[in-house]
Amino acid sequence: MSSLLSSPTEILMDIINHLNGQKMLAALSRTCKRLRPLALRCLYFKLSPRTLRPWLLARTLVTCTHLAKLVVSLNLNELPESVVDYIPREIDDYYRQKMKEGHKDWRYGLLASGHCLKSWPPHDVTTRLCSNLQFLDCDDNTSGTDYFWALNSLLKLRELVFTRRFHSPEGDFLRDNAAALLRAAPNLEKIQFRGFRGVGRLDIVLEKLKTVHFQNGRLGAMDLSEFLSTCPHLEELVYYCDSPPEYWSEHKNFGLREATDVILGHGDLKKLRYVYLDFAGLRNWKGTYVQGEPVQEARKRFADRGILLGLCM
Repeated sequence: MSSLLSSPTEILMDIINHLNGQKMLAALSRTCKRLRPLALRCLYFKLSPRTLRPWLLARTLVTCTHLAKLVVSLNLNELPESVVDYIPREIDDYYRQKMKEGHKDWRYGLLASGHCLKSWPPHDVTTRLCSNLQFLDCDDNTSGTDYFWALNSLLKLRELVFTRRFHSPEGDFLRDNAAALLRAAPNLEKIQFRGFRGVGRLDIVLEKLKTVHFQNGRLGAMDLSEFLSTCPHLEELVYYCDSPPEYWSEHKNFGLREATDVILGHGDLKKLRYVYLDFAGLRNWKGTYVQGEPVQEARKRFADRGILLGLCM
């Protein structure tokens, strides 16, 4: 492993079982500590729900002072459909009770794994942890993003990709954790958010943010407006709608007309150049949308402000 880590390469950590996973991460952490300076540039972690040990990941990150690219993915192959979209309190309570009865079910371990980090001493992570990180790609496992509390020196981070795999009715990543993460990365230029149901007010201004890819079929006008207020110099907005019209009306979502009203009415978005609306699943779309607005009218409204509107199905 020492020879592998001494060269600028990409390391793939595929944690396939509990014992080997712990040994592998522990060995990587020890090896990284012995290498000065560390030439490692890219690190991939593929975590299995059966072996998710985020505190080991955090310990490893502390040693990766020269890391430029980090990809953390959660293996969802074993995840039941009932918790892919959200994990309600009933499921949490069910597995907590099972644990009290002596059942060691991995799903409760998955729910509780994020809390383990809080008992791990941070040492000097404030100045050492991933200080050279430029690209971060990660998934969320309800509380698994808790290791972001240690990512507080991301001045070189330029691109963030975050996929929300789970949804809890009591909170959302953007409301609970994104503010701290984004404050640590004031020089972000590109963000890709996937799978969010809401944004909420972040009370942050990202002056250098130019591109936002927002994939969400449940985003309301207020959510979009509040998020846009955080990026006054935005030039490219990639916006996805992935739900049928009857779903939008039921969940108070909005479509083409409402989205354009929000975007065009936001005074700080004069530099917005491209908006991409993906109406996935609308096989019979006839060229009009919510409230019957013709596409050409929408394009003209954008063109009057110097904005190119792109539509793709």
